[in-house]
Amino acid sequence: MIYLLQDSQNRDMVKELKFSLMKPLETVRTFLEGRGCLELLGDPELEMATRDISTVSKNRENIAWELGQKARSRDAIVKRWVGKGSGIPALSESDIVRVLESIGDSNSFLRSVRDPCDEMIGYLKKYFKKDETPEKPHSLSIAYGRGGARLTHTHKQQYNYVLQSLLMWREVASDM
Repeated sequence: MIYLLQDSQNRDMVKELKFSLMKPLETVRTFLEGRGCLELLGDPELEMATRDISTVSKNRENIAWELGQKARSRDAIVKRWVGKGSGIPALSESDIVRVLESIGDSNSFLRSVRDPCDEMIGYLKKYFKKDETPEKPHSLSIAYGRGGARLTHTHKQQYNYVLQSLLMWREVASDM
């Protein structure tokens, strides 16, 4: 399928087909720009309306309260922005809900993918020191042939490798 899409972008292929199989990606930003409502992204209730509600270390009452706050913020944004914009057509209620859900999905994704990287970086820095050579079991060193290792790294080299890997994945996840 990927090869088909790649080949379809060939200039001769587009001429032959008389259409393109590719369509530019529409983001929340491009959607709102097209409707003349980019200012919605500065709405003071946007953060609450799109927040990912974590259930960790919270009781049912706290979770219900946060969900209620989120719903009230979403309703307020819909009421404030429905019918607004200089684009044709103006923003509908379903357009605004789709924008809010899209931003909320992004926030949920970041919490589930980026936040664990931050947590692991915190553990690495808390429980292991880069410049020390700790004794087993607190050493991150690996040796060729032991435990399936194919490389030999000192504690410091492995610490740096792990830290760089976590930082890289954190950045990749943030830019998805």
